[in-house]
Amino acid sequence: MERAIFRVQLVTPCFLGGAVKQAEWRAASLRGQLRWWYRAVAGAVYAGDLARVREGEERIFGSTRRSAALRVRALNPPVALEGNAQSFGDPRSEKQLAEIWGDPEAAARLRLREGYPSRPLHYLGYGPVAGGKVERSYLPAKAETCFELQWSRPVEEELRRLFDRALWAWLHLGGLGARNRKGFGSLRLLGIEGSWTSGFPPPPQTRDALIQQIREMLPWKEGNSGLPRWTCFSSRSRIYLGRDDHDFGMDAMEKIGAWLIGFRRRYGSPSDERAALRNRDYAWASPKGKDPRGGFPDRVGFGLPLPFKRKIGKSAFEGETLLWDAPDGDPRRASPLLLHVARLGKNTFFPVLSYLPADFLPEEGKVYFEDETAKSSPPTPEQLAIVQSFLDDLTSKGLIQQVAP
Repeated sequence: MERAIFRVQLVTPCFLGGAVKQAEWRAASLRGQLRWWYRAVAGAVYAGDLARVREGEERIFGSTRRSAALRVRALNPPVALEGNAQSFGDPRSEKQLAEIWGDPEAAARLRLREGYPSRPLHYLGYGPVAGGKVERSYLPAKAETCFELQWSRPVEEELRRLFDRALWAWLHLGGLGARNRKGFGSLRLLGIEGSWTSGFPPPPQTRDALIQQIREMLPWKEGNSGLPRWTCFSSRSRIYLGRDDHDFGMDAMEKIGAWLIGFRRRYGSPSDERAALRNRDYAWASPKGKDPRGGFPDRVGFGLPLPFKRKIGKSAFEGETLLWDAPDGDPRRASPLLLHVARLGKNTFFPVLSYLPADFLPEEGKVYFEDETAKSSPPTPEQLAIVQSFLDDLTSKGLIQQVAP
């Protein structure tokens, strides 16, 4: 029976918990992430063959028909911290946001309301972080913990290799808990104790070592040229690393938040140099407003549901929520952009951005405002391209570098 203990460190705060939202180190959550990343890796290796992906997933993780070959145990749980009085990050003025975003001239155009500075970390933590405070307990950054993986019975060598690649991708690109796609709950592998496959690479200590492992472990070459049906790796997947190193994980994460705020707040402004995008998202009129614009905001492409606020008069704001008509009644569509904060060596932190595009909605899927179900529309090319436009913007400014397969 093969087993190993994986020692990890939380790089950023982790909102990991059960139904009562009390932070706890849970084996069920670890298993859920391993399962998701297995689908992401196997989807490329098996060229989108869902039946083969599910068959391998069942053999590893089990189902109602068979027991799991893999057992997951959460060990050495970190001590949780309570929220409420806590707050992440300092407020940032529009001038500071513009400088971080790489466009100092855009400061005036990033302004919201007088006296309302932005908090990039709160922006990324929307939900667990609200009203300027952390609303949920969390596992703190820098906490060290571990989990055990145990094979209760052998599986085919091909499945073992696939699982190892999924395990690597989760530890170096993913995270745990609420808002893990926005950088919260990022992990760092410290070491492995016990018997595990000799082909699993040691924790990278340098940027070059991480890049080399990305090229070796991710299944880019196996993927189809078209868009996959679900979020998984393909030939269209892209991995980017932030060019600047930081001394603290939250500084690297704040930079990601500032990039998103700058791009999304500025996108489609009346003075956008791209004529085709002028007035698309910047001053959007919701269906209830006067002189409503046609269509829907392009930022739909960052994921659904999308709370969208518009200005009413000089100071009042009104909200609308964009959804999609899911057959199963679930209006959510996760973002194809996954954010992570990497830690290498003693104190080297930088952002990692993974873009895993897939069919955004089924062919018959449509987007609509929550209170205006009669007005709906399929996703537009602008909505589907907006995440790549965001990444291209950062690349053109020299803020991120793409890792070639």
